[in-house]
Amino acid sequence: MFAQKNNGGKVLSAIPTVALIESNPGCPMKFVLAKIVHGEEERIVIRGNNHVVGTPTHKLLKEELDYVIKRDLKIEPKVEILGGGWILIESDAKNIWLWGGSVYYGAPDYKVVKTILEERYADYRILIVSDLLPKYPQLKQLFSIIEKQSTAGTYPAARMAQIRRVLAKEPKSEAPERGPND
Repeated sequence: MFAQKNNGGKVLSAIPTVALIESNPGCPMKFVLAKIVHGEEERIVIRGNNHVVGTPTHKLLKEELDYVIKRDLKIEPKVEILGGGWILIESDAKNIWLWGGSVYYGAPDYKVVKTILEERYADYRILIVSDLLPKYPQLKQLFSIIEKQSTAGTYPAARMAQIRRVLAKEPKSEAPERGPND
């Protein structure tokens, strides 16, 4: 998985900074922010995955990262998880949504996550949901529903449209009121 490169003895530079495996594009995925240390080298990376049915735990993402590093680089570095959360990549709208926290590791520093993602997804708008909550408190419930739907591999199109309406302050379309003679 990792390309072996001659980088002046820097082994960890072979590890991609961002690896988000979208086996079910458009569905949210859990991710972890990890610090990998090997000797004097240190690298901060983001790893995520969404399976068609079910969602891997943050703990499983760490185990997969450990395994791949040992298998491909033949080293056993220290891997520390700095937090985990949810990510949703909307390729058509060029949005990346970040929210939540891991039961095992807590929430990551989303400012660090955003900075790392901006390098890889320069043409995307990266939105940290917790930063939007003071102005749009209803987002908390909508993203909670998206988390529940994702465990079944369901694409949250209707919820994302609802979220875009909230952010754009578009009125929700409602049926016209009925008069006494209707």
